[in-house]
Amino acid sequence: MALVQRDRCNTAHLPLYTTVLVSLCQTMISLSDYKHAKGLLLLALKHSPTEYCKDTRANICQLLGQCCLHLRQYRKCWKYLYSALCYYESLPSSNWKMKSLAQVHLYISYLCLHLGHVSQAIEHSGLALDLVEVLSVDKENVTPEITRLYTDTKNMTLGLYSTLTLYFDV
Repeated sequence: MALVQRDRCNTAHLPLYTTVLVSLCQTMISLSDYKHAKGLLLLALKHSPTEYCKDTRANICQLLGQCCLHLRQYRKCWKYLYSALCYYESLPSSNWKMKSLAQVHLYISYLCLHLGHVSQAIEHSGLALDLVEVLSVDKENVTPEITRLYTDTKNMTLGLYSTLTLYFDV
């Protein structure tokens, strides 16, 4: 696997190298191959410079958090999702940033739910829903991805509130 061996890789090619690894990992994640995707994402993270490319590092950390969640590595999941959150928050405001932050908050909500922290899960799904609702106001720029994210976030939030109401009679 010549792509993975960086020994002979010129540093000028690192952005392309990282982009290819991340794209490969996204395909592996869509095929539920979280273990191998995680290994390649760690390699991509190792070779993406910390001084710049915060958007790339944020994306890699988000994908690592997603892999760790599916692999039930909850501490690592939190570590990567929190890193992604910090990277995204340090970026200039844009629709892409808001969508990415919403995705991270939704995954943190899933993580909190797995750990039994329902109130934190509700808090993060609410934050995700707020961000997606802001994105959905501009009907011309709503993509199928944002629509799917809105549906997932709304379902998660409503499900959490319904569960809370049923079990705790709130």
